Amino acid sequence: MELGLKTGVKHQLRVTMAQILNAPIIGDQVYGSPNSRNEQLMLHSTRVEILRYLRKPVLGRRTYKLGIVVPPPSVFLSICQSLGFSIDHPWAPSPVRVTVDGSEIPYDPSYTLDEEIVTEALRKSDRD
Repeated sequence: MELGLKTGVKHQLRVTMAQILNAPIIGDQVYGSPNSRNEQLMLHSTRVEILRYLRKPVLGRRTYKLGIVVPPPSVFLSICQSLGFSIDHPWAPSPVRVTVDGSEIPYDPSYTLDEEIVTEALRKSDRD
């Protein structure tokens, strides 16, 4: 199941799943079954976007959305598969991806994401 945060209230997703939908997240020791004490919480944040500010305006803009897309850990996928859940989503087998305003940019963990890379991505997305 794919969930999205709306308010940022602590445990929002866990409470909603357990108390509203009566379907607690696997491994949730607080809102789930008491016999899930030895299970890992099967909750993973696949995509996060934050609003970032530019030092200098680019194409008249001062902000952009920086996104990080991370596939679930292999243990997450293995447990889902053993329980009969099929993970058929484009992010499942992929490596970490970085986006600027929704457009993917090349990601290499050996370099920092400086403003020059972001500026080029914004200009490229404006041309597309």
